[in-house]
Amino acid sequence: MLVSDNKIVGLIGFARQNDCTDIHFSMDRPVVLRRMGSLIKTNFDADNEEIEKMILSMLDETQKAKLNENKDIITTFEIPNGFRQRLCVYKQTGKLAAAIHIIPREAMQIESLNVPETIITEVTNLAGMVFITGPVGCGITTTAVSIIEHICNNNRLHVITAEKPVEYVFKKTKSTIHQRELGVDIDSVVDACKCADKADADIIYVSDVSDFETLNAVVTAAENGHAVIACCNANSVIQALDRFNEMCPPERQQQFRVRMANMLRAMINQKLVPVTDGNSQILVNEILMGTDSVASTIKGGKNSQLNNTMQTGSSIGMHTLNSILVKLCSNGTITRETALKYSADRQDLQQYLK
Repeated sequence: MLVSDNKIVGLIGFARQNDCTDIHFSMDRPVVLRRMGSLIKTNFDADNEEIEKMILSMLDETQKAKLNENKDIITTFEIPNGFRQRLCVYKQTGKLAAAIHIIPREAMQIESLNVPETIITEVTNLAGMVFITGPVGCGITTTAVSIIEHICNNNRLHVITAEKPVEYVFKKTKSTIHQRELGVDIDSVVDACKCADKADADIIYVSDVSDFETLNAVVTAAENGHAVIACCNANSVIQALDRFNEMCPPERQQQFRVRMANMLRAMINQKLVPVTDGNSQILVNEILMGTDSVASTIKGGKNSQLNNTMQTGSSIGMHTLNSILVKLCSNGTITRETALKYSADRQDLQQYLK
């Protein structure tokens, strides 16, 4: 959908120029921007009637009808210059509110993502799963699409996606890419993965794994010979694996751990961390590779031991988040307080910061 409301277009332009990631609209409150992870009030002048009009201008008639049924709306839209945004519209205290997420115009260069070349090789050459994980708002979708675009610019492959909503639109590459929006082009990830079996797909991208049905479809797709890139929210690699286990019915957990371990090729957990000057953020990550040792640990349900595996696996691209935080803290890029705030294992980190 194209949105041309001058005030919305102006706000989005201002947000992009000032490296903001989100814009929040609420009635009886000022418009708020998120920049470098923090919320900033604006002096944008609009009364409740204008705010409601602006929010509704970003929806089509079908979406407005769903909103009247008290359903949240999650969608995307473009403005006249071609920039895309993700939109979430919802009600609170009986009034409309909305959040606009700024989608980057271009995918990031792979060199800036701190992703080992071995992960690119795993996705390109082998059936299996690569998970991109992290807290909400840390750019895991950006990392996933950047990896996919890099692969597609250098290989002739067929990629099918299952996204809700479709945020970044892939441009012309050597590869063939078909982007499918859940609820619009296809009903579920399960259906998308089944179609991929018959549609000659090499790579499947799933934008969100948050329930067992989706997770099982992803693992099955990998078992069927596809390379799968999937995103999910988690604070660490270990938390992501624990969450996957919790999604699974208890009576199937042991069998599922074996299937997961056999198909896992790599897992990235990333965070955006503010640097000392307060004017920028740095992308940090921890990386787990699907080695035989890692597979054995996952099968045994001993995920807590994977920190040691990542610490000793630097020769093949593995590292812990804490190891990166220690380096950044020691060279003054981030403060000790910031390192502790963003660590998933503060007790482990403290012994290295002493």
